[in-house]
This record gives sequence, structure tokens and C-alpha cells, in this order.
Amino acid sequence: MDTKWLAAKTLQEKINITVTGIDMSAAFDTIDRATLLDILETIIEEDELRLVRFLLSNTCLNIRIGGTKDEKKFTRGLPVEYECDGSCGCLDEQVRFDVAGSRLSRKTFVHRSVLVKPLTDFVKGFGQVNKDGKCLIFISKEETEWRKTKKVGSLTGDTEDVERRKQLSNVALHKLKNVWISKDKIKRETKIKLYKSLVKSILIYNCGTWALTQTEANKLDTFHRKQLRNILDIHYPTLISNKSLYKICNETPLSVQIVESRWRLFGHILRRDNDIPTNRAMQAYFNTLTTKFRGRPSTTLPIILNKELSQAFPQMKLKTTKDLQNLQSLAQDRGNWKSLTGRITEFARASSSDAGSR
Repeated sequence: MDTKWLAAKTLQEKINITVTGIDMSAAFDTIDRATLLDILETIIEEDELRLVRFLLSNTCLNIRIGGTKDEKKFTRGLPVEYECDGSCGCLDEQVRFDVAGSRLSRKTFVHRSVLVKPLTDFVKGFGQVNKDGKCLIFISKEETEWRKTKKVGSLTGDTEDVERRKQLSNVALHKLKNVWISKDKIKRETKIKLYKSLVKSILIYNCGTWALTQTEANKLDTFHRKQLRNILDIHYPTLISNKSLYKICNETPLSVQIVESRWRLFGHILRRDNDIPTNRAMQAYFNTLTTKFRGRPSTTLPIILNKELSQAFPQMKLKTTKDLQNLQSLAQDRGNWKSLTGRITEFARASSSDAGSR
């Protein structure tokens, strides 16, 4: 999410920003687990260490060649189910950055090109670093190439990332075509569960960082409903209202789910240390250093957050550093933040254009 806030600043002010990162995926794939566990012993409690040992033990790779199946055990790499950009504080981030790089300061992972070579040299002790090593993203209002840059599985540009997510989810949907058209062997409830696990999860990956216009949100809702009709095998001339479709599938408009994900992620980041990259990027966003662009501002994450907040709570805004600090104080109480998120989500649901009986 830090890149999204930095991009928002370049689209607001007449500045250019260069984000320097490191492509370390190969290092994580080849990391030596014994070395990792030795480091962990000095960092975490015994119960936590036991849990990590359990997660890293008996990992196997099943290989099928023709009709023969072969099982191979492997002792290198960190098995994870998804990628993380380090902003959400999940276990994956803790293992990848805090543990694997525990001998380094967290500041090493702040985007500074001077730190690229020392970090590259350090991780060689654990595994391999991708040949390119350094990953640069040049963000400016005039250029658009940065929007197509992939970072932890997502494209930096929201519109581009949504379109890519649609394509990937359609591929996953098509692979299960025989499941969707099976009317007697597989129950409807099972189909819906499979869709949510294997297709929808791909579609909404990292959606908490998206800042979509109303038109883009409506198109995404339409795309989502089309997939739901496909798994239920409902096609023209058979008709079903949006309201009935959502009820049968126990779903809500995807735009509403994105609002909830966005505010849950936002609250989680606000509760974390002020020195993490995302919080530092958010603080930098409100520190105006140069002249702003004239005209209607681009749709960015901070603008969307401020709009949703002010609509649900007219007395609250997110326009200054002080507003950010007020929200940060509010987020420390999970109960209060859950109530705030629920109110914003309910407002989004009531305002949704496709929640009716069309």
C-alpha cells in the first residue's frame, strides 16, 4: 500500500518519485530452513518456534509423469499461500522480512538504492537472489509505464490491476467448467464454495489497496454477477434479478466488499508502528512540498478513503496529518474501528446501484 500512497502524491503534486526495491522471490524459494530456525531460536518464544517448525516440516511436492506419481520432500524455501508487501503485518511478512533478515534493521527495506547491494550480499547466505536484483519504479503524472509494474503479485496501477485480475479469474473459472455445468452430481452450495475459494479469491486479491472510480466499480460488480450466473448455469433467456442472485449465492456487490477490505486494511496499518514504509508514505502524502496540479484530482487511495469517511461521518475528514493522527488514535481500539468500518460499509451497501431488484 505504500506505493499507492506515493503514487497518489505524484498525481497530486508536481513531483516525481523513484521507488527502489529488491526482487527477492528466488531467495525465498531457496532459503535454508535450518539457518532460519537457528535465527528464530533467539527471537521468538518456544511455542511460536514449535509452530514454525511444524509448518516447515514434512513439506512434499507431488510430481505426476504420465500415470506415475512421485512424491519428493524438500527442505528449502518458505511455503506460503499468498504474497505480502509488508504492510499488513501477516505471518508471511514476519517470516520473510523480520526473520530471514533479522540481522538487518527494518530500515534496510525502506526504498533507498544505496542499500540494494548490502542486502543483496546478505541474502546470498540464505539462498539465491534474482539476477536483476534491483527493481526500480519511476512514478510521475506524465508517465504511465509505472502502472504496469508488478509488485508482490499486483500491478501498481489500479485500473490495470483490476483488468488483470478479471483475466486471471476468468481463466480459473474456465478450468472448472465441468463443475459448473454439472447439475446432478455437484450441489449448488458446493459450487458456490468452490467459486469463492478458487475463483473469487483470485479476482479480489489485494483489493484493499484499490481506488476505483464509480464507473470502474460498477463494471466490476457486473463482471462479478456474470461469473455468479455462470456457476449457476443461468443464461439468457432465463432471467434472475441481481437481488435474487446475491441472495442465492450469499453474496453482496463486490464494490461493497472492497470498501470493507480497504478499511480493515487501513485500520490494521494505522495500528502498526509509525516507522513502517506505509505509515511513512501516508505521513509524507499530507506534507505538501511543491505546487499542486490544477483541475480535478485523479482518483487515488487517499481521496477514496476521505470520500467514504466523510459520507458516512460528515464531521470527520482525512485531509491533513492531524486527521490521520486522529484516525490512528481511533484505530488503536479495535472495537471502535470495527464500528467505524461497519458504518462505512453499510453506507456503501445502501448507496450501491446494483443492490436492488433489477
